[in-house]
Amino acid sequence: MQVLGVVGATGTGTTTTTVDLAAALRREGHHAAVLDLTGDVADWFDVETEATLADVLADGAPAGRATANVELPHGDVEASLAAYAEALGRDETAFRAGDVEVETGEVEVGELPVVVGGDRSVFGDVDDETMADARADLAFAYDYIVADAGTLGPAVARLPDGIVVVTDTRENSLSTAAKGLDACRNEGLSVVGAVLNKAGDETDVSAVSERLGADILSVVPGDARTLDIEPIAFTAPESPAGFAYSRLAEGVLEWLGDGDGGGLLTDQPVVTDGNGESDDTDDGGGTEDDGGGLLGRLSDRFR
Repeated sequence: MQVLGVVGATGTGTTTTTVDLAAALRREGHHAAVLDLTGDVADWFDVETEATLADVLADGAPAGRATANVELPHGDVEASLAAYAEALGRDETAFRAGDVEVETGEVEVGELPVVVGGDRSVFGDVDDETMADARADLAFAYDYIVADAGTLGPAVARLPDGIVVVTDTRENSLSTAAKGLDACRNEGLSVVGAVLNKAGDETDVSAVSERLGADILSVVPGDARTLDIEPIAFTAPESPAGFAYSRLAEGVLEWLGDGDGGGLLTDQPVVTDGNGESDDTDDGGGTEDDGGGLLGRLSDRFR
């Protein structure tokens, strides 16, 4: 089992990225689940469980008690999906992943397992054997767990095999992401790459990659999506955003050594690169600080 921690500054889209990445992995036939370390996913999908993963670590309860299966799509998406397709058709400025038309036919029903994390401070207190036992328990059910981690802290530092950093195009977000990436590397945490959200026609992806010192795993457009059609990787996988999350899943699998050699990042036309032309070159949510000390300082990097 591989655990991916998704981190980023508040408001950059870490929860959406987490859910859509897990949904994209499941669409590809992988046994993937979301680990909710912020409480945002549980609030989003009205998830209720008998226990939390923190309870599992504290008293040895079965991990299944901390897991709920969310049926997808979650709610009535027909009208929202039709409105989204119409908005894409009218928008002549947003970049497109090729000539894409969003079909608004019947959406296939599926499930998204959500593991509720609970009290984050517990993750920093348990011993290595207890943590390993919990991971082994989850490994019986899942190949991949995508953790909505918000800020760095004990849960992030101890659980993930790799970290995906989320940013948007705002200056403050980019600055925060760069500092957080440096902090991850300084502490020996493995960085998979970055996701650039809310991008537009003039977004210079190569410049962002260079500034962060990290591969851009996927570029997600700013568009007219609403929570009613999320995860869009499930409801509209052929849309520009859905395609972007599919690319993210491919990039993550490639980094983990489970891909098909298709390559990472900007080697496919996912965005224009600051001049309105397709860039085919290979340029290769927050919670309170719960770590204290070094982990607390890491957490501050993503505020």
